[in-house]
Amino acid sequence: MDQGETQAAKPIGAAEALQTMLNDMLNGTGLTIFQDLTSEAYVDLLHILRGLSDFPPMEDFSVEGHEVVGEDHRFFVRFQFPEKDIDAVTTLRQVRSSWKIASIKVPGIRE
Repeated sequence: MDQGETQAAKPIGAAEALQTMLNDMLNGTGLTIFQDLTSEAYVDLLHILRGLSDFPPMEDFSVEGHEVVGEDHRFFVRFQFPEKDIDAVTTLRQVRSSWKIASIKVPGIRE
């Protein structure tokens, strides 16, 4: 590589993007998640947070499954809290070459 030339960032896949987003949430840098949301997912998140207002902070998470439907990557995520786990379907989609959370659905809270 010549001086002044930069190496292009390696494109990441949907699974790696989701893992990074969830780790940021877990490690206390969760406010960065808002830049990773579409407007639809932002509305989903507001409804979910309202339903979880009495919950303590998340302790951990696990990605339980993944399926591809058209351009969407659906991940089945278990969010682990001290007294209860919450299962969600989190959909990622590429928007202008970046992975964005397109929707978040939690049975019983936001379906």
